[in-house]
Amino acid sequence: CIFTGTHVMEGSGRMLVTAVGVNSQTGIIFTLLGAGGEEEEKKDKKAKQQDGAAAMEMQPLKSAEGGEGDDKDKKKSNMHKKEKSVLQGKLTKLAVQIGKAGLVMSAITVIILVLYFAIDTFVVNKKQWLPECTPVYVQYFVKFFIIGVTVLVVAVPEGLPLAVTISLAYSVK
Repeated sequence: CIFTGTHVMEGSGRMLVTAVGVNSQTGIIFTLLGAGGEEEEKKDKKAKQQDGAAAMEMQPLKSAEGGEGDDKDKKKSNMHKKEKSVLQGKLTKLAVQIGKAGLVMSAITVIILVLYFAIDTFVVNKKQWLPECTPVYVQYFVKFFIIGVTVLVVAVPEGLPLAVTISLAYSVK
């Protein structure tokens, strides 16, 4: 098996090319990563342009009902562009799951901090909620909310799919 960029140091041999471009092993990997889709789209556009000239001659005049076929073709082409590779789909699903777990953990963190503060202040130390102390207590609650938001922001990996895709693309090279 010989890949692009393989060097033969000495000797002689014969080679049978079985696949090139997007059909080769490297092309398949790039297609799965979403990098090879651009080349396929260019080939599809060229083929559609060539076929489109012949098809234009055979199409009847458009009526109010006749425009539906064009809309379906546009929807299909948009659907094709929005397709994700298997890797991108799994990474997106993983990022969503991590985001949900981060949301749950941040909510639990805020609840625990508020309960700990309330129990420690009002039950253990037996302080009463005085009107003049309300601004101080509100500051504590805002601080707990900020800690919860910080946990949420740190837990959501927005760049995870991009980082993994780039690292895999470089490792393929």
